[in-house]
Amino acid sequence: MATTRTLQPNYIVKFDLLPREITNPPISRTLSCPAEATFYQLHKALQIAFGWATTHCFEFEASRPRPRPPLPLHPRLQQQPSHPLPPPPAAEAEADLPPAPPLRVVDPDEEPLDFEPNMPGFPQPPNPTEKKANRFKLRQFFEDPAYAGYEMVYSYDFGDGWEHEMALLGTHVEDDGGGNNNASADANANANAVTTNHFVCVGGTGHPAAEDAGGSFGWEKLKEAYGAGRPDAEQRYLRRWFEKMCSNGSARGLAGARVDEWHREGVNQVLAGMKILKNFDRLRREQQQQQEEGEGEGEDEDEEGEVDVNYLV
Repeated sequence: MATTRTLQPNYIVKFDLLPREITNPPISRTLSCPAEATFYQLHKALQIAFGWATTHCFEFEASRPRPRPPLPLHPRLQQQPSHPLPPPPAAEAEADLPPAPPLRVVDPDEEPLDFEPNMPGFPQPPNPTEKKANRFKLRQFFEDPAYAGYEMVYSYDFGDGWEHEMALLGTHVEDDGGGNNNASADANANANAVTTNHFVCVGGTGHPAAEDAGGSFGWEKLKEAYGAGRPDAEQRYLRRWFEKMCSNGSARGLAGARVDEWHREGVNQVLAGMKILKNFDRLRREQQQQQEEGEGEGEDEDEEGEVDVNYLV
């Protein structure tokens, strides 16, 4: 009897919203993520966890950070400072470029980008590989050695620029009896591994940021408006906007400790209804049965080497 593909443990992934700009308080969420989930399902889970209203475009972008050593002074800079300098050599221009995104995981409805041709004297990084979010699974990114060391960012609303930095903390393991229900980087911790058919929010900080606030700058201005003892006209308007017009606002406002409030229980109630696989229970029963019978370790795979599972979008 051939075996069914093993359902992998959930990943524990932390998401920090603009961590160098939003610090008081920081806004973060830590999710237990099913390995078989697609990036489109992760997008939907992040919208729920961060309280976004799903009214803008999104993408995931991954790149390997590259050191950028300081460029040496061009010889002509000291000899003829008043004359225009020639184009920098290719190596120098390349060193001054930001890290190239080798992978973009995009909205299934997004049209492919039309990249600009290279400019003479300023070589451009290679065009990134694009994958549709509803066809690319979390395990295909996290388990692929080609992406080892890559950093991924989830971007939402390209106008406001809400960037969520992702950090893989490990795999989800059960409480060991001492209250330690956390991530484990030990590949041999599968005895207590947690495998679920939905995302679970296991931690976080900070009230959800306001949709269409104008990015981190607008969010800080909004918090200042609620912290003002004698708000001016602009601050009174910002309060009314958040309480009555903002798509993810609240009539309770952000005064006092409310800027720290978020509701993990409510988030998890919604996430629990977002199932990943239609046949998850059958796959898990088969896996448990095979473990009990101690049969071989082969896998039934389709032509592309993928497990035959049905997804819920």
